[in-house]
Amino acid sequence: MEALVNKSFRMIFTEKREIIDIKGIKTLIDQIIGEIEGLNVSQREQVKVALEQMIGEEALKSSLQKSLIEYPNEEITIGKEWKIDQSTKTPYPMNVKTTYLVTSIDQQYVNLRIDSVIRSDSEKMNFGGMEMAIDLNPVYG
Repeated sequence: MEALVNKSFRMIFTEKREIIDIKGIKTLIDQIIGEIEGLNVSQREQVKVALEQMIGEEALKSSLQKSLIEYPNEEITIGKEWKIDQSTKTPYPMNVKTTYLVTSIDQQYVNLRIDSVIRSDSEKMNFGGMEMAIDLNPVYG
């Protein structure tokens, strides 16, 4: 992952923290591939496909969007609760239902309790040349 050091991309999002554009990912992927020595043309193309699935614009947008908390439009007070329902297709299809509860507020921080339920259908996908299915159902025993 040394190839990622000192590389950048630009993310544009709304005041509600919705990512609307990511710029520079194709250049980043090309730079990473350019720094990998000893790959033939076919191998470079395989690496490029795998990188686009892992850190391509859609994969990165989906991944980063989940890390940004979407706050409600009304005032945040202790005890305030709100829910967000997010679906993603990359890197694999899943639905995340998250409940946020404000537990305390001080001059610097709003402390939240965050509970999420994650579901994924068992749809098979092709990832870097491998066919896979994700099963998020817990196994007890």
